[in-house]
Amino acid sequence: GWGHGPRTTNGDGYTSRHWHVFPLYSYDRHQDWVRQSYALGFASTAKSEDHARWNAGWFLAGGRQSPGRRSHYFFPLYDAENVDYVAEREFRKQQHPERAETKPAADAAADKIKILAERKFSLLFLLYDRVARRLSTDETYTRHRVLWRLYHDETQGPKRSIDVFPFITYDRDGADSLTWSWLYKFVRYERRGAGRALNLLFLPAIRWGE
Repeated sequence: GWGHGPRTTNGDGYTSRHWHVFPLYSYDRHQDWVRQSYALGFASTAKSEDHARWNAGWFLAGGRQSPGRRSHYFFPLYDAENVDYVAEREFRKQQHPERAETKPAADAAADKIKILAERKFSLLFLLYDRVARRLSTDETYTRHRVLWRLYHDETQGPKRSIDVFPFITYDRDGADSLTWSWLYKFVRYERRGAGRALNLLFLPAIRWGE
């Protein structure tokens, strides 16, 4: 039947409410959160002013959203997440200004490369996954993998690395640096500027152009 929970107010002035129609629906409101559940949790939602999440099929599918971050999944097919770390940090500073990081100007130049934004996607667990990152150096980093590392492809600015295990390895750093390897480096070709080298069975075989 229809049930109506009591309305209460705590010392901070927050109100809490609860309704339910068992087993079809339930509603809870506490502070700034509103939670709703359908069919004994088969589907549910939860929302506040800045955050939201939902689930369906008893957590077989779902998603979350907050300032700077959004994710969704459908088990076991895929999982995806987009993150804007700059927006996320700014929101946290606004919520907790006392925790805001402060660094001397001299330390700022020594900071490591930072990830400003990131997009992740995976398909059927290890079948395929992709990561794309926007870096503080104005470069973009991308990574593609198939069956974990059976095929691995990374790119960052002028650098690119491809690994097809165990047959081929390819590394490039700009226009003047290139390395090819076959059969786990049994055969290896290198180019560094004008220099060329061919290695066989891990040993130098031929060098030219230097």
